[in-house]
Amino acid sequence: MEHLVWSDAYSVGVYELDDQHMRLVGTINRMIDLTSLTKPDEAAIKAAYLKVLDDMVQYAAVHFATEERYLKSIGYPDFDNHVEEHEKFSEKFAALKQKATAGELDISGTSQFLQSWLSGHILHSDMDYRKFKERPA
Repeated sequence: MEHLVWSDAYSVGVYELDDQHMRLVGTINRMIDLTSLTKPDEAAIKAAYLKVLDDMVQYAAVHFATEERYLKSIGYPDFDNHVEEHEKFSEKFAALKQKATAGELDISGTSQFLQSWLSGHILHSDMDYRKFKERPA
């Protein structure tokens, strides 16, 4: 599985949010790195997987709070739907962590979900607020 590569296509035009998105891309790439590990030490793989899940959950919460403050500050009209997307992501990760703690590791599936979600969320939902902010007054 190939790493996500940041490009200007992902930029929402707000330095702090772009910087946070870049950090999320880095965390996703750490998850992708786990897909190439072999299985001789399952305990180490599980620990690494749980660590990346924890890091993603914690940093996503920071990012979502920052983004939601920004959306409120610009009077974004689709705020509630955007927040709902954040909540669904958080719920999905809580379920993944619970499964991983019980021994169900789906590193490949989690990596694919993260790639798809981040690309889709930034390129669609986040670009909607960029367009809203950049519209002529």
